Amino acid sequence: MDKRKCAAKSCNLRVDKKFLMCATHWRMVPKQIQDDIYRTYRPKQEDNLAMVSVAYRGAMMAAVESVDKREVAPAVHV
Repeated sequence: MDKRKCAAKSCNLRVDKKFLMCATHWRMVPKQIQDDIYRTYRPKQEDNLAMVSVAYRGAMMAAVESVDKREVAPAVHV
């Protein structure tokens, strides 16, 4: 199985290349963005960057940004 680094900026875990992120970081991605990833993903596109659609690139960037914001946001105590 081919692996690559989790797309979350702070993570060094290796995931199967058909996954964007490790399970921990994927759970941080809002459902709407997860749905966008699933809707725009095409099998084998990670083998050929020319196959990656603009919509999928946008969804990937949104997913990475959403995780990054959650990880750097200070905890709010009430």
